[in-house]
Amino acid sequence: MTGPDDIVLKNPNAHVVFPSDRITVISIPGTEEIINPGTADKTILTFALYNGYTDRNQILQSVGLTNISRTLSSSDYSDFELGFVSIYFDADKSTTLNENTPIASGRFINGKLQLSGLNVTLPSEELSYFFVVSALPLSLIDSDSLAVSIESPSDFIFTENVNINGVLPLRRENFLIIDGSTASQYSIHEVTPTTLSPGDTLVPLLSFSPAINGDLGDILDSLIIENIETADNTDISSLNLWLDTNNDSIFQQTDSLLGTFNYSTNLWKIGGLALPIDTIAPVLIVTGDVSLSAIPDKSFKARIPVDGCFYLSGNDGPNDMPITGDRKSTRLNSSHTDISRMPSSA
Repeated sequence: MTGPDDIVLKNPNAHVVFPSDRITVISIPGTEEIINPGTADKTILTFALYNGYTDRNQILQSVGLTNISRTLSSSDYSDFELGFVSIYFDADKSTTLNENTPIASGRFINGKLQLSGLNVTLPSEELSYFFVVSALPLSLIDSDSLAVSIESPSDFIFTENVNINGVLPLRRENFLIIDGSTASQYSIHEVTPTTLSPGDTLVPLLSFSPAINGDLGDILDSLIIENIETADNTDISSLNLWLDTNNDSIFQQTDSLLGTFNYSTNLWKIGGLALPIDTIAPVLIVTGDVSLSAIPDKSFKARIPVDGCFYLSGNDGPNDMPITGDRKSTRLNSSHTDISRMPSSA
């Protein structure tokens, strides 16, 4: 009797055979990820080196990286977006990044970064892992895709001449895709404390600068303000949005009125702004009019909710957390209102 006659039996486990007398380079794949601007310690490339020299260790001195990111801007700005780059050696042989001290660091220039002075010993007939990690800047462009590679054998420099084996370039196979804007990209400005009486108008309630989209121009199309306290449109009869024309973060009636918010279910919304956002963000100020019939003990605390700012570029945000303008709320009563405000981004 012969068999099996229905299926082929095979070993489900693969065995990797490394050739001797050479260094074998290995890409470690990474999944596509959505990342926020300002992300710290983000692994952008992982690779391994096998020392196939049976009679001796090899000492790695330098690794060259190439920027293969995709950007809506220039190649120079693409280099900037990769931030401060460090390489870590898997000293504890865990195959995961547990180390706290990099063996080299630097920034990309003209699409290249040479990480030198590594002096890492690769034991004979052992596999060693390396992690390339970036501290990303805040000023990233929404939807840009970040990636680096090791392109050729000449990007590896050892103390002695070695033969390089393996498939190059080394890449993570997937991009890190930037998704802005985050709360940390917005600036909250202090509003000058003041004392009100019911019926007062043009009371500064929130002053902030919207996020910029890297080095690209953008358009702020709409804005939502919510009150996380108890006052509604019967207490605050009107909210207006102003462009601070001299950028001093202080409201003056000579500032430029952009429009009036519409109220619906504790949200004040304004659209059709078409406000240009350059690489230096403008200061925007929200003022309110206090109704003569405001209910005593009601209060107002302005906040931009998640995705409260809509931009033409798609850099909508904040996408991670709301932005609150004041630590202390504006409290309404029948005679006057004391407003005491301090800046906050939480």
